[in-house]
Amino acid sequence: MYRNLPSLKSLLALEAVVRLGGVTPAANELCISHSAISQSIRHLEAKLATPLFVRDGRKLRATANAEHLTRKLHTGLQDLANACEEFQARGKPNEVALKMVGTLALRWFIPLLPRLRETLPNLKVNLVTETLSSFDNMPANVDAAVGYGRGEEFGAQFFYQLRPSELVLVTLAANEGAQEDIVGSNPCIRVTNALRSQDWEKWCEVNAQQPPEPAQCLSMPNSAQALEAVSAGAGVLVTQRLYVEQLVKLNHLRIAGQALIDEDEGYYFYCLPQKREQPSVRALESWLRNLSQL
Repeated sequence: MYRNLPSLKSLLALEAVVRLGGVTPAANELCISHSAISQSIRHLEAKLATPLFVRDGRKLRATANAEHLTRKLHTGLQDLANACEEFQARGKPNEVALKMVGTLALRWFIPLLPRLRETLPNLKVNLVTETLSSFDNMPANVDAAVGYGRGEEFGAQFFYQLRPSELVLVTLAANEGAQEDIVGSNPCIRVTNALRSQDWEKWCEVNAQQPPEPAQCLSMPNSAQALEAVSAGAGVLVTQRLYVEQLVKLNHLRIAGQALIDEDEGYYFYCLPQKREQPSVRALESWLRNLSQL
């Protein structure tokens, strides 16, 4: 039935050239040489007995038939990739690759591992970390993720809110005093990335305080470094409660003032719909759901 099909290599080359608009980007994506792409296209044209491209100056332009074939190929190749991923997942029913930002992994998920092991002793979670939450970036080796955002940002993915956004002011547990004294008598630490740069302004508005001037703050590029600075006694910080719950329980940090809760934003569990069919993803999702309701 499939004896006369062109080689998969040549079909991959065609799909990449048409989708990316050139031989060079296709070669880069497939990690092969420019000449190898050209040779695959020539072999495919010979196999199909029809030209697939025409010269448009110095560029190649796909024919209408080639564009039609490529659309069919893209769907078929995606189905093939999904089938291979599903096969691999069935071979590892007790493993799940979970993606999240490094700070969330360090401050929230890793401290929960003993509890996870008690409930699901046979489940192996492989952590994949990223610098900033990226809902569009779901590599083939990632089964599910936890990220910060709004529900409408997840598109066609399955998603479930684990915790709403909750901004709190944190300081060393030994740093006594009312919130006004704490903010006024301690250096303020700011996280400068786009997601967290306005945390102080949001929290101060709810607590009827004047936000500290950015120029007078100790600036950190991410929450992980900012929390280390707080733990070292370098200042006070407005951050997500999720990041500091373990340190508060250990009586190392304390929360001062009123928290700012935003039900529309928060931390979400999300995955591609087909990934949710994996037993390991279902098990982890269920455990996280129960955890969020405690």
